[in-house]
Amino acid sequence: MLGESKVDWLNSLKVALVTKNETKLIELIETMPIFNNLEEIETASYLLNQTQNYFQDEKNTLAIAISKTKKHMEFAKSSYDEQTSIFKKSC
Repeated sequence: MLGESKVDWLNSLKVALVTKNETKLIELIETMPIFNNLEEIETASYLLNQTQNYFQDEKNTLAIAISKTKKHMEFAKSSYDEQTSIFKKSC
């Protein structure tokens, strides 16, 4: 029974990784069992590495989106400031 729960944990981690279920990934990491056989340890290590890569990719994607948003906001502000300035000069 104990071995089955570890296999279930590994299978759940695989599913969460494939479906990109971030909440489930975090939950599984927080409840990771202690593995006793080499095959399970290697599988867990590989899946945790893939999970880390996934979160790193998400972090990078988010950083790019934030940077683009800041540039768009700066452009919008400068466009607004230019239009306001032109309007004030014409009055």
